[in-house]
Amino acid sequence: ASGMVRDPQTGAWICGSGAFFFSRRTGDDALRSLLERLPSGTGSVLADLDGMFAITRSNPASGILEVFTDRLGTLHIYKAEVDSTLVISTSSLVLASLLQPPWDPISCREFLATGTVFESRSLFIGIEKLSPATLYQFRNGRELSRSRYWSLATLRYKREDSVPQLADALEDALQAVMHNFSRPVMDLTGGFDSRVLIGTAIHTRTDIDTFVTGDESAPDVVVSKRIAQEFHLRHHHLRLEMAPSVSCWNWAKAALPLCDGEYDLFEYGRILGLQGRLAETFDAGVNGSNGEVCKGYWWELLFPFTGWLGHFNPEAVGAKRFAFAGEPPLGLLAHSFPNTLAQHFGHVIRTTNAGLEWHPNTVQMDNVYLMLRMQRWQGRIASAGNRLWPIIQPFTFRRPMEIALSAPPSQRLRNRLSRRLIEYLNPALAAMPLAQGYPALPVRFTTLHHFGPLAAEFSRKVCGRLAKTEKSPQPVNVWQALWAVEEIREMLNPKTMASASLY
Repeated sequence: ASGMVRDPQTGAWICGSGAFFFSRRTGDDALRSLLERLPSGTGSVLADLDGMFAITRSNPASGILEVFTDRLGTLHIYKAEVDSTLVISTSSLVLASLLQPPWDPISCREFLATGTVFESRSLFIGIEKLSPATLYQFRNGRELSRSRYWSLATLRYKREDSVPQLADALEDALQAVMHNFSRPVMDLTGGFDSRVLIGTAIHTRTDIDTFVTGDESAPDVVVSKRIAQEFHLRHHHLRLEMAPSVSCWNWAKAALPLCDGEYDLFEYGRILGLQGRLAETFDAGVNGSNGEVCKGYWWELLFPFTGWLGHFNPEAVGAKRFAFAGEPPLGLLAHSFPNTLAQHFGHVIRTTNAGLEWHPNTVQMDNVYLMLRMQRWQGRIASAGNRLWPIIQPFTFRRPMEIALSAPPSQRLRNRLSRRLIEYLNPALAAMPLAQGYPALPVRFTTLHHFGPLAAEFSRKVCGRLAKTEKSPQPVNVWQALWAVEEIREMLNPKTMASASLY
């Protein structure tokens, strides 16, 4: 979060929330520069804003209040009308405490099925999440206009090799981080995205701490320690309790005001415990979230028509990537719905992709993944963490994101872009195994002998699908232990439970 900057001559002011960068600066320095440049036009200014942010500017001369949201809507910000007053807040729970609104049954249905709320909804009627990449103008408590300043529709697939450009863009993003923070720490796991970032740091000789969480024998921990040893990194191993338990209950309660109840409290309670410990030593967290832009996530649903015009079925995508958890035949909620979850999410996807119907199906799938999955799921985690300390995701910066999304499908399929990028940054790092056991190298005839574990993993997936095996049920003893906590029993008493009317 940042403070407020005022122009003493005009009385105009600007404030911002999130881990945002403008002209390689952050915090109040970035806000001062923004306040100076915004009167000359918003287009070029917004192009230079990076990271996750909600920026608010007030101009007393015109009486207009402007709000700028980041490109993916990662930082959650909401509006509501409370006693004829328009209130804008980064917390839907704060607005709900003021408005005392009824539950939104559609949002509650989505949340119970997927653990996430979608589109502009919150859990409450009358509280709306502001859209991504949008400039809002308000006057006298009413919305005057909203205009989109960034969209995948403006991007075009390029023929040239994206790797050198993408590496350069990520190096610029990392240097901006190092210019503004004295001791950031970077997430280092056994996957592709964190390896791209650590490869960028090694390539630019950037001195940055790294960390990993998990048991000593966990693949992520083993791989990250091996990388740290090989490249002489200051690496930190944190251990956290992984299953919900009585000792996690206090963290879960602390998580509620941070994630507005729009995320699994036990899951975010563990994240809160981790970030709280890191924030005691470091001044910012850097992670590889949104690295999916390099990979073509969910494109497997488009096979064998990947990259074609048409051949995109919103209902099928909704059924396979959002409604897969299903719901009981009669539903959990007292409210009746006219459609199935698959039909509901099919409609959500059609609305989200409005205007992209004549683009390749890979563009439409990217838009679904970024605007639904990443905005509301990953964005909820990042928004909550940002209330503790700055959360920085270099893959959300404009240049890296646009370069990756503009790479033709053939470059992004099957992690090709990520593999080539890591090899470009550091061949030795690419040769080291991922958590799955095979290296991050591109798959070629000369490297094929390294990929035995990949073939084994693929075989297991195929056999599992053919056998149609079901996951064994989770043991209930953990939840029985939680039920022993009197505070939980009181909270879930149907006679007094705040959400009892929903069921």
